[in-house]
Amino acid sequence: MLLVDDEEPITSTLGPYLERSGFEVRTASDGEEALELLSASPVDIIVSDVLMPRRDGRSLGDMIRSEMG
Repeated sequence: MLLVDDEEPITSTLGPYLERSGFEVRTASDGEEALELLSASPVDIIVSDVLMPRRDGRSLGDMIRSEMG
């Protein structure tokens, strides 16, 4: 799972919670970092904030869909 949020308190709280629930979690601070991580290693699930700097969640989703289709 890739957890994408520009607010560190969100990723530092939600990430460990999801790991305790059985997920392997990687985190990114914005859409650009998420794309870099995804290019190195794909994931099955992406949970993303919508409003972030550099590349927001909607733009990230659009980019991922265009590369898949």
